[in-house]
Amino acid sequence: MRYEIGLAGRILRPEGAEAWLDEVMASLASLPRADPAIGGSMADGEIEIAITVEGDGIEPAITRATSLVRDAMNSAGAGNDAVVWERLVATTAVAAPAR
Repeated sequence: MRYEIGLAGRILRPEGAEAWLDEVMASLASLPRADPAIGGSMADGEIEIAITVEGDGIEPAITRATSLVRDAMNSAGAGNDAVVWERLVATTAVAAPAR
């Protein structure tokens, strides 16, 4: 099954955040069928990242999504300490396309 998983948090290191967020988005967009989205408010330091992943259930999907976001942030040079993730904002099962 496919799930849309959203993570919301606060940017702890705002310096250069726009640049590394662009790289995070590019990294996530390169994944097949990921359909990523990034939103939030730079002024308030809020961020939301949503990504669609495959999973055998919601827990494996959450684990996969958080791993992909973490990897994308590390690839962008942001590291794991750039954002504190505060909550899950979306956990929606996505219907498979009709064949």
